[in-house]
Parts: sequence; structure tokens; C-alpha cells
Amino acid sequence: MSIYPELAMDNNLTAHEKIIVNARKVAETTLRERACLVDSNAHFPVEGVKALYDHGLMALMSPKAYGGQEVDLGTFVEVASILAGECLSTALVWSMHSQQVAVVAQHANPELKEKILRSVAERGAFVASATTEAKGGGHILTCSAAAEERDEGLHIERFSPIVTGGEYAEWFIATIRTSKDIPMNEVSLVAIHKDDTHLVDEKNSWNVMGVRGTRSIAVQLSCALDEGDFIGEKGKFKNVALNPMIPLGHIAWSACWYGAIWRAYKVMMKHLREKGAHGGADLKSDLIAERIAQVRLEIDSVKAFLMYSVAEYNKVLDVKDNTYDGFADTSFNILINNLKVMVSEHAFTAIDKMVQIAGIKTGYSTGAHIERVFRDLRSARLMYANDKLIVASGKLSFSEKTRAI
Repeated sequence: MSIYPELAMDNNLTAHEKIIVNARKVAETTLRERACLVDSNAHFPVEGVKALYDHGLMALMSPKAYGGQEVDLGTFVEVASILAGECLSTALVWSMHSQQVAVVAQHANPELKEKILRSVAERGAFVASATTEAKGGGHILTCSAAAEERDEGLHIERFSPIVTGGEYAEWFIATIRTSKDIPMNEVSLVAIHKDDTHLVDEKNSWNVMGVRGTRSIAVQLSCALDEGDFIGEKGKFKNVALNPMIPLGHIAWSACWYGAIWRAYKVMMKHLREKGAHGGADLKSDLIAERIAQVRLEIDSVKAFLMYSVAEYNKVLDVKDNTYDGFADTSFNILINNLKVMVSEHAFTAIDKMVQIAGIKTGYSTGAHIERVFRDLRSARLMYANDKLIVASGKLSFSEKTRAI
């Protein structure tokens, strides 16, 4: 018997089809019903996360050996897009949790995998990322927080100003240095349980324009560490960041942003058809047709780049040459940076144009679907700021080897 109470059990469906059916059920019921409340109250999507667990989706990126679904990247992207179509906040919360689950599944030691991944599968435990710092911003490959030796062993005091879902996380995946004497770029990754955290001003620290349900609050981590808490090799976090943390994170965000604009486009078109049927919109207008075509061009461009990036990611996974690390390849990293920049820019351009087409009542009024997505997508450029990625890609381009088109 499945541990997930709402899991689709139709034996005529493939495993992939069952997952998509479950994702659509969650999106079209719980997320659709709760999206406005999540937004207006800056409310972490507790009910949405519970529904995701009930339908077997919280452990989507976890191996089957630990009760997960162990899906491929294409399925993950499709689910992220479906969820984001109804509530971008919930989709981002879920996708970042899934990113951390994938990191644990790939790099943690067996005992830590058992603790974290079992808690995800059996209780729907939420896994949060604590990689930001007050000074370093989003530069996750460097870290100022350093552990110190105490009588009881290695101890860490680490402040993270932005932790998505920090109030509701059972596990935090955090970057640290093992000593203040080592370089800032010798970063390690550790898992910290919620009992070793302190929420900082959680009631007042998250009041933003959009994606309000992500509840990205400040968290103070304070605990003793032992060898079993480390994920991957000490000081070698860069290896984890390159595979899978950064590329999976940028693909996940992009999938969410694509899902949000595609659903908004369908809402807009439904509104225009209904308005036209009642004599309120001239559907034969060349101006309206041109504006709609421009929106569709933005959306299709986003989808094309996203699908291309997924294909390139899978190509790297399929390489069997042990002497070649495709995830460290300069061209691949530029591509992944460009994906995030391109999708975040074009997704917002698309929704901005949709507001203009839909008009004040349907596109701009508070509480309207398109208006909420407009506010949500303004955050896309700020999540690991595009300026940083553009500069990084420019510098990487000097060392990029020429490759065939």
C-alpha cells in the first residue's frame, strides 16, 4: 500500500502519467483555491505542501530506495511548470526543496541520506537552503561563516538573511567554512536539523511585492557538527554547486517562470474571447493581434531555451568519459547562467505585455490572476541577481574553448 494517501493508482497509466495526473490535481484544486490567500497574507503554503506530500510529489527527486519517485529532469520540469501555473510561490518553494533533496541524494553519506530522505518520503519534511549571507549576498561559492573548535567539538554560528520557508523547514542545507583560517572559497556543505536553529524576527521580516508565500525569512543556525553532518567533501562545495545545485536550481526556477506565464496567457486569452463574444473587444483588430503575437513569441522563446537547456543537461549526464566533467565545462555553465537571465527577463516582458492587453480590470486590479503573476515575476531578475550572472558569464567567456555549433 502506498504511503501517500492521494496517489493516483490507475494501473493503465505509466509512472510518468501518474505523476502528471497528481501534479494537475494539486494545482487545479488546492493551489488554485489557496493562491490568493497565500499571496495576500504572505502565508507559507502549508496546505499546498501537504497536498504535494499526499500526492507523492515532495519526494519526487529522491531515490526509490528511500521512498522517492526518482524522476528524470523532464518530468521534474513538467511538474514545476504545472504547479507554477496556479501558484508561483508554492511552485518555487517546492522546486527549491526538491533541489536540496537532489543534493542530499547525490552527495550525502548513507546515514544522512537515510535520515533526511526518509523524513521527506514518510512525513513530507521540508528541506530548506541556507546559503545566503548578509555580506556575500548570493555568491554561494564563497562563505564568511566559519566553525570553531570547542570542547564539545566543531561548532557553527551562522546567520542566513533569506531562507525560503525557514519557519517550516525540518532540515537546513547550509554552507560554512570549517575554520576561520581557511580561504573564503574553501566552502563546505552541512545538514542542520530545525532543533538547532533560531528564527529571526520571522513575523516582520518578509513583506514583499510578490512571491509572498515563499516566506523567505532570516534564520540563525547554531549547533555542534560531527563528521556525519557534512555533505560531500569538506572544502569542496564547488563540486556540489556545479552538480547538481546550480544547474538544477536555474532549470527549476525557469520551469516555474515558464509555467506561470503560460497559464497567465491562457487566462488572458479566455478573457479576450469572452469579452469579444459580448461585443467588448475587437478580436479582428490588427493591434490586438500583433500584441498577442508578441506575447506568444516571448513565451515560446522561453520554452525553447528551457527545453534546450534540459537537453544539454541530459547530454552531460549521459557522458561516460571519466576524464571529462561536463558540469564543470565553461560552455555549459555559461548556458545555465544565460538560461536564468533570459527566462527571468523574457517572462517578465511577457507578463508586462499581458497586463497592457488585458486592461485595468483583468490585468491590473489587485487579486486578478495576471496582476499577481506580474508582481511575482518581478522577483525573477532579483533571485540570484542577473547582473552577477552576466558578469560571471562574461568572465567565463575568456576561458571558453571554441566548440562546434
